[in-house]
Amino acid sequence: MSLDVDTLQFATLTSRGAYLAVFIVVVLRQRNEIYLWHWIASVIVSILTTMFMMSGPLGGWMTLSQGLVTYCGFGTSLALTWSGLRLFYGRSVAPSHLMVLACLPGILHTGALLVGLSPRIALALVFAPCLLTTVLAIHECVRTRAGDHLWSQYIIVAAMSFYALSFAASLAVLVATDLPMQTEEAARMSLAVDQVSGILVHFAYLAMSGERASLRLGRLAQTDPLTSLANRRGLIETLRRTWWSKWEGQPVGILMADIDHFKSINDRFGHLSGDEVLIAFAGLVANTIRRDDIAVRWGGEEFLAVLPGAELEQTLAIAERLRLATASCALPLAGQTVRVTASIGVAMMEPGETDIGPATLRADAALYAAKAQGRNQVCRNSPVRKAEKRDGLDEAAFGADKLVA
Repeated sequence: MSLDVDTLQFATLTSRGAYLAVFIVVVLRQRNEIYLWHWIASVIVSILTTMFMMSGPLGGWMTLSQGLVTYCGFGTSLALTWSGLRLFYGRSVAPSHLMVLACLPGILHTGALLVGLSPRIALALVFAPCLLTTVLAIHECVRTRAGDHLWSQYIIVAAMSFYALSFAASLAVLVATDLPMQTEEAARMSLAVDQVSGILVHFAYLAMSGERASLRLGRLAQTDPLTSLANRRGLIETLRRTWWSKWEGQPVGILMADIDHFKSINDRFGHLSGDEVLIAFAGLVANTIRRDDIAVRWGGEEFLAVLPGAELEQTLAIAERLRLATASCALPLAGQTVRVTASIGVAMMEPGETDIGPATLRADAALYAAKAQGRNQVCRNSPVRKAEKRDGLDEAAFGADKLVA
């Protein structure tokens, strides 16, 4: 079945109009997401450019004014797709770069005709910058870090690759052959390619926005809102997803840290000041541990750190650095300078253990021993007595040895 040009143009307008309506609904819920405004502008410019083309005669080469408006419109729509992708991934967009990519197709076409080049060469100079913009858009997707990959971004890659191939093929035909380009058959093919690619691109816009929002909600559920460290759920998910496959069979150190006399801080300065202390201590924990370590707000003023690949001596050294950093940190609270200290319990996973639960309990017992022996010190567990039940936990035998006074 062969569709006429008018039908394809009408289908292009109606599909883009439908996507525009959906985008407007989405952006009303996410008004601060600037990338959505760029993608909306891309759809609007595409609609206006298609309407302008429909108002003119079919076939033949475009005049200077027609080419300037039409090709600047197409260039702007593609450039806004590229800029929206950059903003989506948290990258900056230079207005000058956006302006160049938007206007270059129309300016090159007009300039080529003004200096007397053939219409075929002028049209080739339209496809070249359009091809460049689509390649840049693909690059924005594929250069993302592994942890930032979205399944929906590959729809954008597929659509933009389809666009790029069509631009490259048109460029080759114009430069290397004498095949006619300004025919009804060529117009139908161009509109069909644009229709298919446009559907993929606009669907991917919505899918990427929704997928990232879903991932953000998942990350929020695994993150402590006050300190931005992982919570218990985040720790479990991290271990389940990637951690064991990487570190299984290697030594694992556990730190359990607690801010000394934290209740008195809340009583003297108020809970908001207590929150400031928790945030500051969380920053010290995050800055003390290594890149592959996991810092967790365990609950209240207790913090856990999991140190994969760390032997006992290295685990103790990290714990001592954290203790010293805490003791030397002066915090301004309610007009006063306040110093806090921390007690830290250290334990190691034992051979044959397949989860951190038992080691965490041993580190917790060592922490309580550090507090009982005067606070502001590091203690490590030693298997010398049976653990008493606390908070419903009754794991293997452990004790605690004081290491730092």
